[in-house]
Amino acid sequence: MSILSAPPSDTRAKAADREGTLLLVHEGSSPEQAAASVVSALSTTPPALPEGMPTAQPSTLGKALDAPSVEEFGYARALAQAAENDSALRVDGSRGYEFLSLDVPQTTSPDRRLLEVQSYDYASSELVSQIVDLGSGEVSENRIGKAHPSPSEREALFAMDLVIASETAANVRDTFAKATGTPLTNPAQLQFVATSNIPALTRQNVPDCETDRCITFQGRSLDGIWLNLSQIVVNLTDRTVSTLT
Repeated sequence: MSILSAPPSDTRAKAADREGTLLLVHEGSSPEQAAASVVSALSTTPPALPEGMPTAQPSTLGKALDAPSVEEFGYARALAQAAENDSALRVDGSRGYEFLSLDVPQTTSPDRRLLEVQSYDYASSELVSQIVDLGSGEVSENRIGKAHPSPSEREALFAMDLVIASETAANVRDTFAKATGTPLTNPAQLQFVATSNIPALTRQNVPDCETDRCITFQGRSLDGIWLNLSQIVVNLTDRTVSTLT
């Protein structure tokens, strides 16, 4: 499975935006292939835009409220990427915006083809909304602090990798090993949903989650053994793992 986000017209991508990010890293691969794919994803800085994505201006643009075509999706992302702030950082520390989603903005114009690219900037802990005009090629940007959009698949992988390696998850690793007979060492061994919805009443235990990028999980082993992940929170901004109480 690719860890690159699908165009927003994809039904599964829309469900993930509503409910959290569902990761089935093993889907369509052998366990060894899935584990290797995760190791590569976590250790390799991805290109600014996915390989093979069309980036030229489409010859035909959709109407104002149409779902973006593949060509419009790629062109909008290329324009947004070219307009990024040079000081921005992604989840792996590389330069750029952490891409989250692309769709038609809530406010649009009948005579303009506008798309909205949403990303996260780890340098400033802000949600970045870029409105892209596909006709003129212009890009406007708005930043929002203390925002908690659903994590990207890449963010979810990084967060789960931190959980698996942490002392906080010792009981989770023990439960997994006893149930499966195999040590838990890689996110590809799990099915999990990642979300950024940190309950307000528990933020006093992890106060940085008001401003930082924090992720929580529900998850299970590939053979259906549920793991107690709901009380674990990952702060991706400072790469710490804590327990909610």
